[in-house]
Amino acid sequence: FYETWFEARYLESTKRYFSSKAQEWIQEDCYTYLNEANKAFVKEEVNNEFWLLASTRPKAMDLVVKELVTDQAEAIVDKEAGVVEFFRNRQLDKLNLLYRVFRRDENTFDSIIGKMSPYMEDIGMEIVQNEEHMKDPLVFT
Repeated sequence: FYETWFEARYLESTKRYFSSKAQEWIQEDCYTYLNEANKAFVKEEVNNEFWLLASTRPKAMDLVVKELVTDQAEAIVDKEAGVVEFFRNRQLDKLNLLYRVFRRDENTFDSIIGKMSPYMEDIGMEIVQNEEHMKDPLVFT
């Protein structure tokens, strides 16, 4: 009875709600999206622990992760003031938040790596091609 009457309806409602929230939040900047998603995860974990049977909790969280991270990963990392800016400006708090959100679906790390790799290559080339470093190789250490 619980699974057919309550759980199925609850999971469908959860999916619709977080799909709607993702569409709302994706209109904001990257940091705002990540912050809202992270707060939603914390709130859902607490609510799920209190209200749901143990068998429903992972199903509900999987839906939240899918709607907020998996389905939005590319859009999140492609935001103008996003991942690349976090790296360039060494915004470690924002990179930490990015990691905390994306670690919920490790397959989404490829999206971050796709943005991070060109940045890392550019920085590496700047270091290697710097004339001052060529004069004193110990600078590399």
